[in-house]
Amino acid sequence: MTNKRRWYIIINSLVILFVMSACMSTKPENKFKLYEGKSLRIAVIGEPPQIKEEQVNFREISFDDLNKGELKNIEYEETWDWTPGTIYAVGSYKSNEDHSLKSWGLALYNNEKTDENIKNLYSRIFTKIEELDS
Repeated sequence: MTNKRRWYIIINSLVILFVMSACMSTKPENKFKLYEGKSLRIAVIGEPPQIKEEQVNFREISFDDLNKGELKNIEYEETWDWTPGTIYAVGSYKSNEDHSLKSWGLALYNNEKTDENIKNLYSRIFTKIEELDS
């Protein structure tokens, strides 16, 4: 192999590696999938969050509205084993199997509070809600 040809192969290999590494991203938005499931209607207390999913709709309610619903007699303290730490979002649900109250918790990516990580967390919450509803 000639010296010129060897340099040609080395430079082309480096260019290919450079292009491939530029196409790869380690940003969290590439680590999480958007929620692509069925439409969800979710009641929130306070301002609805900014999300990426178009099939998820929020309706703002008050604490009084919440107390009027079927959740008013549920004792959350019995189901939550939450302490301050890495969990950013928590939720509870009534099991379809034994009708007991269960809870879940999800953390932010790398425990970093950024707009992108929060939007990705919502995508994971929507996926969790759909899993529980099936």
